[in-house]
Amino acid sequence: MLAIGPHSINQGAPAIPDNSAFPDTRKPIPLGYTDPYLNLKTPGFTAHNPNQTLKDFIKTQTLVRTVTLSVSTVPSGAIVNIPFVTQHANLTKFTGMVWIETVQVKDKSGNVSEFEQLQYSQQADLNFLPRFDDPKRLIMWPHISVNTVLKQ
Repeated sequence: MLAIGPHSINQGAPAIPDNSAFPDTRKPIPLGYTDPYLNLKTPGFTAHNPNQTLKDFIKTQTLVRTVTLSVSTVPSGAIVNIPFVTQHANLTKFTGMVWIETVQVKDKSGNVSEFEQLQYSQQADLNFLPRFDDPKRLIMWPHISVNTVLKQ
């Protein structure tokens, strides 16, 4: 896989976009089809918008600087899969964003210090299982990973 893209440096918190982990079925989803996503037991995570987890984490922080890295296989990158993967769970697109954030904290004495943290969101679009409107084509399932990592 080759994913390329721009970077930027901004003051303050990042503008983290919304996203969705629901499959693109191209037709109304049959009753019960997405129930496992709607009844997750993971606190703070929602399949309707996995990036909300990242937004919630920085809600109470003072971010003074953000370096944003954005990569994608579209339009200039590339993905090459082995035939088995192409046939059964074809990866068709990858996008990823990384935010390197400088967080400012003030202790009880009023002393100000800073530390860095990294947040990321990446999406791999996998095609598998027949679509409801055209069983010869496959449903696009977004596989999304999000996390926040603190520099020690």
